[in-house]
This record gives sequence, C-alpha cells and structure tokens, in this order.
Amino acid sequence: MPIEYETPQQLCYMLETELYRLKEAYRIETDAVPRLSEELSQALFKVEERSKSAIETENHYRYLEPKPYKKTKQLGIKGRNMTVWNLVATMRTEGFTIEETADDFRLPIEAVIEALDYYYKNKAMIEAENEQIGRELGLIKD
Repeated sequence: MPIEYETPQQLCYMLETELYRLKEAYRIETDAVPRLSEELSQALFKVEERSKSAIETENHYRYLEPKPYKKTKQLGIKGRNMTVWNLVATMRTEGFTIEETADDFRLPIEAVIEALDYYYKNKAMIEAENEQIGRELGLIKD
C-alpha cells in the first residue's frame, strides 16, 4: 500500500512517527533512533532536491514532464503515459524519422525534437535505468 503525502516534510513526519512506533513494538535500541532519524532527514533532503530538479526541468521543457508514478527519473511526454525512452526506442526499432515519429504518435514535431534533445543530454542516466529495469525483470544477467 503506497504512502500518501502532500509534501516531503509530511512524508518525513509520517516516517519518523512509524520509526518510533517500530522502536516500541520491536524494542529497538534507544540510541539507534537518532541515527535512523538522521538517515530519514538525509532521505528527505534527496526527495526535496529531486522535487526542485523536477520543477526546474518542467520550466525548461515545453512538451516533457516528470512522471513520478513511474520507476524512472527520466521525463515523459506531457499528457501521455510515455517516457522519452519509449519514444526514442520506437524511433530506433521502426527506423522512423522525426516527422514520421511525430505523425505516428500524433505529436508536434517540436515535441519529438525536444524528447531527442533530452535523451542525448541524459543518455547515460536513461540507459542505466533501462539496464536496471532489465535486471529486475530478469532480461539482463550479470
């Protein structure tokens, strides 16, 4: 069951509350609680940084947006259940040009160009995500 929260601070509060409940339920050492609380604070900082990054990215791209419900950090096409990689992979496998891709997905040509720009600027991150997902699905063996 996913945890529902509106802000990173609310999430941190909920996690700290759960941490203290677990401390009582499982008799966790008292001195471990501050250390775990510090780890939660560091996790909160990372969540806030990612949120800031997503906001900055939203302002930079017209046709791309974060897809927080997906497992990936990469952006997706606004209004579509599609990541940048989904679009690029289709272009590669079908051998589509920019115009053919725009026509096939019923997107403005500018959206395809923007997705390609984002892909090439973030290629290492996107390919690392793809590799990780492939491992999780058992498609890539170590």
